[in-house]
Amino acid sequence: MNTFTVTQKRILTTLATIILLIAALFGLTRLLEDKISYREKGDYFAADGDYDVFFFGVSHVQNGVLPMEMWREYGISSYNWGYSNSTPAQNYYLLREVLKKSEPKVVVLDVNGIVEYEDKGNGKYDRESLMSSHVVFDRFPVSADKFVAVNDLFDDYDGRADFLWDFIIYHNRWDKLTREDLGAYTVNPERGAKSLAGISHTGIQLIPQEEKITNLEDYTCYGYFIKTLDMCREKGIPVLCVCLPHIMDETSQRVANTMGDVVAQYDNAAYLNMLYDNLLAYSIDTYIDGGHVNYAGACKTTSRLGEYLRNNYDLPDHSDDPLWQADYEKYLDFRRKTLAEQDQLSVYLMLLEDPGVDVDIEFCDENIWYSETIASEVYFGGLEPQPGTAPSDDSVAHTVIHSADGSVYDEAWWVIDEGIESDDIGDRIVRLR
Repeated sequence: MNTFTVTQKRILTTLATIILLIAALFGLTRLLEDKISYREKGDYFAADGDYDVFFFGVSHVQNGVLPMEMWREYGISSYNWGYSNSTPAQNYYLLREVLKKSEPKVVVLDVNGIVEYEDKGNGKYDRESLMSSHVVFDRFPVSADKFVAVNDLFDDYDGRADFLWDFIIYHNRWDKLTREDLGAYTVNPERGAKSLAGISHTGIQLIPQEEKITNLEDYTCYGYFIKTLDMCREKGIPVLCVCLPHIMDETSQRVANTMGDVVAQYDNAAYLNMLYDNLLAYSIDTYIDGGHVNYAGACKTTSRLGEYLRNNYDLPDHSDDPLWQADYEKYLDFRRKTLAEQDQLSVYLMLLEDPGVDVDIEFCDENIWYSETIASEVYFGGLEPQPGTAPSDDSVAHTVIHSADGSVYDEAWWVIDEGIESDDIGDRIVRLR
């Protein structure tokens, strides 16, 4: 009968200890890491199907392109990989990773970010927004490609190892743990996008479209943008480069005006500069930060972009796909919840830009209805307001959100709060529940 020697027992004990330590570290890493990556981009990995179109770019892409609305209107299957403060350098490696799992029919690249970060570190990422990078990098498995990406992108960041093993940066999150860390996190129902609820009455001063930038080659991220175009050409993937309309400075406008000449050199690429299309009414389509588009603005850019994709590329129609239909119902529940959370009537009406949720509105105060702000919101929302009778003199509107089965999801009376000083009548309207 064979028996283990003392040496063999020690070896087995050591191996078992090492395995237990690795398992414990793996479990702690999973427990302690911030789940923002799982919430915002985790649905890509969990999905059974694939996507025909991917969007890459800065926050203006994440906030300005809504895949669920594009599916509703055009039947296009797409996913939004845009995120705050991303760069063409980061998106080059991100696309390489995404292509391991997917075979897109079109890749849409945002031209923003080429010149924005040149004066911040190595020009490949925004050192002030490292956590934004973790939103996408945390979800990708460790691999040789990820090792190359991290060491290239963050070569001037001494702590870059936390992008390979995020336990390094999250190990002290014990006091921040919630049920979400045990797996009870809500997956983003917007297919990677992040629509914004708010209005900033602002505007943009456009420079002539003929004004261009002459030294693109001096910018680090321009080289990565070209590498991305080259990679897609080698793989036979059509590319649509875009500039979405939003509040932007003159330098970024010059870049947008120049990129058409760059893209024209590629037979697999096209360029759509939407900045001069008069698509947005910036005074009502811009978020409260004064730079990004809100939900209404995103619906307009999404519709225009979807129309271009549908007319210029051979994309399957997924309108009858049961997976998309089921997820769209979850998306509508998200929209109902977002509506019910609002306390400004103008923002509430802005969120009704596109159909989907069923809402009844009665205006009890004719003066409110004829105010410039509210009337414009109702007009572009496509609503038909009905005259109503208020239960008290201070009520100006009555709104009812209906659930999918027709029952009442949320109901509220809206009144003017004289205690809030503002020139915007929308900011002076609050809801009573």
